[in-house]
Amino acid sequence: MVLAKTPRWFYLLVAFLGLLVLALGVWWLYLLTMFARMMGPSQLGVLNMVKWEGTTFLLLLISAATGLAVLYWRDLKKTRALQALFASLTHELKTPLASMRLQAEVIRDLIADESHDHAQLTSLTTRLIQDTSKFEHELDKGLQLSRVEKDGALNLSPIDLERFIKKTAQKNDVNIQVNGSAVVLGDEMALTMVFRNLFENTKRHNPQTAGVVVDLKSNGSEVICYYNDQGKPFLGSRKKLGELFYKHDSKKGTGIGLYLVKQLLKAQSGRLEFSQQGPLVFHLHFQRGEE
Repeated sequence: MVLAKTPRWFYLLVAFLGLLVLALGVWWLYLLTMFARMMGPSQLGVLNMVKWEGTTFLLLLISAATGLAVLYWRDLKKTRALQALFASLTHELKTPLASMRLQAEVIRDLIADESHDHAQLTSLTTRLIQDTSKFEHELDKGLQLSRVEKDGALNLSPIDLERFIKKTAQKNDVNIQVNGSAVVLGDEMALTMVFRNLFENTKRHNPQTAGVVVDLKSNGSEVICYYNDQGKPFLGSRKKLGELFYKHDSKKGTGIGLYLVKQLLKAQSGRLEFSQQGPLVFHLHFQRGEE
């Protein structure tokens, strides 16, 4: 698939159609004015009927033209967003791939000349595993995005959220403090993607954070998970957080992580919200599960 630029002739055609609609409207008003001067009082009813029918037709024509313009503008924004996604995704995948290749070549050379030691190989293989995990995670996000867009069904079951978060944080090397406990209805694979994306967001945008604090609180039939990475203030639009491809002014990432979090929570009968003032805190709403 080639995402080419919109040809110039298309813009000229849209401009021509807009001018044509405007010209028809002006000409119609001119004709009505002329007829009003020529007709007598007894024919004003016919003139009013023609006037209202013509005005209605003109309004419908303008509405149709406006609708087409809006649809085109949305499609253009989506096309540009897809182009940005492909560029970002290529960069995100190229970096771990290049690192994996370099480390594999170093390991091969060390083994070949027998100059290696156990600690050096352990360090290189650890980094290789980390880069492989990062590469897999980027691919998983793409697969989950496709699954979400196709409304793929999830397998919901009771999950101990406190234990699950701690286990996932440990696998992702995140310093975390979980306050409270709760059992929620969730899909294990979807929850893994949710918290991996949140942890990745923290590492990418708040690398100097002292740690993540998670508070679990029950509220009737739902459980709210407050995720606070104690990072620097967010300067972008909080209303746009969770929209597909929205990255504010960051050059990092692909702009689909928080969108996946939002959609995966929705698929589990939950929702994602954000604090509107003060430090940026993620509010993850889950359905309560039976213990």
